Amino acid sequence: MSDQRQKLGDLGEEIASNYLKKKGYKILERQYKSQYGEIDIIAEHKKTLVFVEVKARRSDDFGLPEEAVDERKLEKIIATGNCYQQKLKSKFEDVQVDVVSIIINKEFQIKELKHLTDVWL
Repeated sequence: MSDQRQKLGDLGEEIASNYLKKKGYKILERQYKSQYGEIDIIAEHKKTLVFVEVKARRSDDFGLPEEAVDERKLEKIIATGNCYQQKLKSKFEDVQVDVVSIIINKEFQIKELKHLTDVWL
């Protein structure tokens, strides 16, 4: 991954974390890795364990950021989330996958932020 792309991804995750905190989410982990993949943010919200995929882009010229979260990516998130729950011996009533989609302009300011909740296959 290029340095520029990594910086954009890190900025997107920071923006998403701050947004989620303001919405009442408790951030439990960031960049959680297992043999199946990585989850950008793991959070708790109203007794629900939430696995969050963050997609940040400079523009929507090549599609919306959330369109990059396909079936294969969701399967990896779910498999990685299952590993996390086993490690945690899950105490949560529900589990969901959310996507935070961010478009950041040239001045590194948020042009658009969308929070898609409970996204499944």
